[in-house]
Formats: sequence, structure tokens, C-alpha cells
Amino acid sequence: MRGNLMTKYAIITKEFAFEAAHHLPNHRGKCRRPHGHSYRLQISLRGPILQAPGESSDGMVMDFDDLKSIVNATIIENLSDSAPRGDAAQVVEKGGWTITI
Repeated sequence: MRGNLMTKYAIITKEFAFEAAHHLPNHRGKCRRPHGHSYRLQISLRGPILQAPGESSDGMVMDFDDLKSIVNATIIENLSDSAPRGDAAQVVEKGGWTITI
């Protein structure tokens, strides 16, 4: 807090949609074969509202383009259908989950 001004906070939320495929190799049913699903991911951030008069970030918690870049690079690119399959597949460990893509 500066002088009589209190820091103002806000929550921002952005939704992402992506497609991902997987298979259950030891399953006896149709899930044994590769198949896909559509996912929606919502990311919410709480932070101080930036006070930067004259700058593009004035009045924001975070620029949505910056948030999109971070989410795409750290989550969606690792789980989307653009990820390698077959011999090029890899194990991705995120937040306590292990996913083979």
C-alpha cells in the first residue's frame, strides 16, 4: 500500500480448446485403438492490477497474449494432436499425471 492507495486485485480467466488422442494398449474394447477427445481448459489468475500509465499493460493483471503463449508452450503443445505418435511418442509428466503421447 502506497500512501492512501490500496492495491487493487482482479481475477482473469481464459479458456483454451484443444484436441488430444490416446489409446489404452491393454484394454479389450475399442479404447485399445488410438482415438481422440476434445478438451476445454480454463486458466484463472489472480493478481494486482498493474498501474503503468501510458503503457499497454496499464489496468491489466496479465496480457491475454502472454498467458496464451505460456499455456500453449507448457500444456497444449504437449497434449494436442500435433504431438508425435508411434515411434516418436514420448512420456509427458505434468502436475502428477503421466501421459504417453
